[in-house]
Amino acid sequence: MQARGRIDNLIGVASSAAEGFVGHSELEERPILRPGELLETVPGVVISQHSGEGKANQYYLRGFNLDHGTDIAITIGGVPANMRTHAHGQGYSDVNWLIPETVNYVNFRKGTYHAADGDFSTAGAVEMTYFNVLPHDLVSVNGGPYGQARILLARSPSVGPQTHLLYALEYQHADNTALEPDNYRKFNGLVRWSRQDGDALWGITAQGYQANWMSSDQIPLRAVQKGLIDRFGQIDPTDGGRTHRYVLSGDYTSDDARSTTRFGAYAMDYGLHLFSDFTYFLNDPVNGDQFNQNDQRLVLGANLSRTWKTPVAENTIGYQFRNDNITPVSLMLSRAQRVIGTTRIDHVVETSNGVYLQTAQHLSKRLRMTAGLRADEFRFRVTDLRPQNSGDVSASILSPKLAFAYTAGRTMELYADFGTGFHSNDARGITERVDPGTGSITDPGSGQIVEGATPLVRAQGAEIGARFAFGQKVRSTFSLWNLNLASELVFQGDAGTTSPGRPSHRFGVEVANFWEPAPGITYDFDYASSAAKFTNFDPVGSLIPGSIKDVLTIGATAEGRRAFGSLRVRYFGPRPLIEAGTVHSNPTTTINVQAGVKPTGTTRFGIDVFNLLNAKASDIDYYYNSSLPSDPAYTKPGYAGPCPIDQCGAGVPDVHFHPIERRLLRLTFTKTF
Repeated sequence: MQARGRIDNLIGVASSAAEGFVGHSELEERPILRPGELLETVPGVVISQHSGEGKANQYYLRGFNLDHGTDIAITIGGVPANMRTHAHGQGYSDVNWLIPETVNYVNFRKGTYHAADGDFSTAGAVEMTYFNVLPHDLVSVNGGPYGQARILLARSPSVGPQTHLLYALEYQHADNTALEPDNYRKFNGLVRWSRQDGDALWGITAQGYQANWMSSDQIPLRAVQKGLIDRFGQIDPTDGGRTHRYVLSGDYTSDDARSTTRFGAYAMDYGLHLFSDFTYFLNDPVNGDQFNQNDQRLVLGANLSRTWKTPVAENTIGYQFRNDNITPVSLMLSRAQRVIGTTRIDHVVETSNGVYLQTAQHLSKRLRMTAGLRADEFRFRVTDLRPQNSGDVSASILSPKLAFAYTAGRTMELYADFGTGFHSNDARGITERVDPGTGSITDPGSGQIVEGATPLVRAQGAEIGARFAFGQKVRSTFSLWNLNLASELVFQGDAGTTSPGRPSHRFGVEVANFWEPAPGITYDFDYASSAAKFTNFDPVGSLIPGSIKDVLTIGATAEGRRAFGSLRVRYFGPRPLIEAGTVHSNPTTTINVQAGVKPTGTTRFGIDVFNLLNAKASDIDYYYNSSLPSDPAYTKPGYAGPCPIDQCGAGVPDVHFHPIERRLLRLTFTKTF
């Protein structure tokens, strides 16, 4: 499949205003600090980081703080990035193993309107597809201050008639701009064999990634204001982690005038050891509150779909299978990365089967209808150290979809979309019956009886929108959307317990514009605004902490014969940090630039500058209680040493933040051949 981009005219093709493609040329023309920032090519998406460079990014979209991926489904090369029942959080999506130069295009679909999108796709779904043949073989070397270094070799030679072998090898080191270096070390490799045989394309892909790092985690604002630490300092410098991901996958596509068949299968060996400390000395005044989350799993999956085509309709049936065998997923107490206690250790097997039907019909020359129905069945099997928290639970859900597209003319198309979707909850939270830290049947924070989480949480969305195509140069979309999310209980990976959720309502508007006035010159202007509230009454308030409101991105790129350049401006608006809305994060505006020269047709020298104005802003903000040795006494009188939560004080409520990088320069040399 050829790379496509935002300049493509999707009138007569798309089923909503909130879907599209981003091509490879648009990806490589942006200054990218982290691989996850490729997702910021999707209008309205914001990527940030609250910890070390090897940890999964924080994602924001459509009124959601998506944490590490709970409600955005991410697929790369046909393999899902989201991890179910993950040690650090449901839907955890680490994409640091992605090599940007190997990505052909990004396909995005927002909302709950697409039958092929299942678990975690409440806010949307993003698919990244690899090249079979690179535009150019290349060697790239870059570096800069704060320990930046990267070496990449990527080639796709022909190994036979219509057969290619793409391979890429990458090493990267980065320290972040914190006072204590992250010392992030990444080793990464990709090998893909592909063969075109008439209308059929076969592919086999092997990937391997491993990384180690120390974490510059979020810090309390009061510690900076009192001069205890610098804003780039740390409370616990021993936080860190290591991870690996080894994947073998195969894919087959047959596409002709009458039908399309797609099949993919994958096997993944994944692991994460993560050491974090967010509350410092709140629970244990002697050893501190560092904890270790361990996740080791084997993931097997398959996807199959068949589409039959007629002049007026396309009918599709699809099947998706996934099995996660997690041995173990655990939460331990630690000090300086040495385990000193056990909260819980589980063996989890989570299996899902999904079937979907979809029909796209031309009801008239101008009106199209797309209707779909998706059925998902899950089984959660948990074996816990505490038998009371073990269990075997099954659940299923039906998700209908309906979309209409009306072609008003050569330059405009109108859309109306409706659909239901879902995300799964952590299997441990579903079977939990006693608090894992205390063994009590009541939650120590609320005093309520511990209850299992809802296995599958329903979402219901609706949207109206329009798409405009002005000649061959301007593409614009506009959409108004609405989303309701049912009441839920979400497993809190940082605490090893569950907390009750509340039903919520989100709505918003999105405007996306792309202009190519001349070959090699593009401009884009995207704006998204949303509101998010809980829908049931609670005296603490109705705002959803961390929910994103306003996002504005402006970009300009120029690619000439001897020079190139790019400018990116991103405004990330304030977010409420507590339900009452009395504490907000500050807005963040960043400017990144890229410029360079091409002395020959095969060489490029470039410079990237991130945070050009050296803004002192936050990548992320939270508001919660923590304790420092300098705080007022935080244990009951006469009590000393490690204490259960009912003997410890409440700590100090405060904003906890992770700063964005200081101004950062990066030099890159690339040779193509």
